[in-house]
Amino acid sequence: MKRLLFALAMLAPMASSLAAIPHPHHHATRTVAPAAQTVYLCENGKSVVYHSSRDCPAMRRCTHEVRAVSVNEAKAMGHRECMKCY
Repeated sequence: MKRLLFALAMLAPMASSLAAIPHPHHHATRTVAPAAQTVYLCENGKSVVYHSSRDCPAMRRCTHEVRAVSVNEAKAMGHRECMKCY
């Protein structure tokens, strides 16, 4: 029993320090696209997101024309930010 309590006491500080390490895909501050920034749309007729870069992993799947527009234009068309880009 003493060994178990000792082991738990030794692991507790490590567990709390691991919780403080941010996940690589979660950003501490969210990037917001300026209204004049150029974003990219996949013109497949189904896409509802815009991308900050043509190199976005989600954008690489686009087999249709890629169109560059402003953030305001993309939002006016009903698009939202890509969760991988932003």
